[in-house]
Amino acid sequence: MEIAKLTIKQASKLLQEKKLTCQELTRAVLANIDQKEQEINAFITLEGDLALLQAQKCDERLSRGQRLSEIDGVPLAIKDNILIKGLPCTAGSKILENFIAPYDATVIKKLKNA
Repeated sequence: MEIAKLTIKQASKLLQEKKLTCQELTRAVLANIDQKEQEINAFITLEGDLALLQAQKCDERLSRGQRLSEIDGVPLAIKDNILIKGLPCTAGSKILENFIAPYDATVIKKLKNA
């Protein structure tokens, strides 16, 4: 099984069944990004340490049986035109290259609680 190529549904099921941890899944996805990013240049900002911290917190919730939703623990990428508090949001524009989001967009608030 190639972890980084799992669908969201497959990953969610493996997390629920405790056959995979959030940290294992996140590390596999980050390794896949490391391997391919130079070629495809898909990310403007990559927050690997934050992703691993969130994965650790998710594993703790799962160990207590407190999974927030079916997507809890599944890594995802957010387009660079959606605000995430404290992170750069450039919308791919040089003029916004130093802009740091002052708040979370509504969709991010919902995802953080999902």
